Amino acid sequence: MSAFASAAILRFLNSFPLNTVARTNRFSVYVQPPTGLGLQASSLAYTYIESVDMPSMTLATEEYELDGKPTIKVPYKKTPAGTVTLGIRLEEDGKTRNVFKEWQSKIITTTNNQTYFRKYYQEITGLVTITQLDLQLKPTFSVTLLNAYPLTVDTIQYDWNDMNNYVKQNVTIGYYDEVYS
Repeated sequence: MSAFASAAILRFLNSFPLNTVARTNRFSVYVQPPTGLGLQASSLAYTYIESVDMPSMTLATEEYELDGKPTIKVPYKKTPAGTVTLGIRLEEDGKTRNVFKEWQSKIITTTNNQTYFRKYYQEITGLVTITQLDLQLKPTFSVTLLNAYPLTVDTIQYDWNDMNNYVKQNVTIGYYDEVYS
């Protein structure tokens, strides 16, 4: 590589101040369960969430061939990922896990050995807002997951040999769409 090219690359890299780079450990997650289910918490701002996926987006495409030329993919709609996973440190009383499990049990209920799904989708879904923070912990941007619900509350791994760690719980959130702000 020439000295000119090296200098150009360095100038380019130096044009990005270090304090404008997003940090993976600067985020917050706010979960707002639906109000009509009578859950223990009307909203939960989790300080124990140690990891979260920022949702991905894919475009659905249709292949077309024009005049015998190679096919091209033409996008026709956006398709949100539909799930994100929250990695949560659990409290000793299991409050966070219980809220998600209770939310799930109110989505699908069993009475007299009959399983019932709640009538209206809007009754069972809430919002999840994931916010990226700067070094001063001020919001830089966020995404709100619409019609969100706990799809999976994963197992908890206990281990006698792991004496100095804490209990971790993954919760997969299903959602219909997202709004960026």
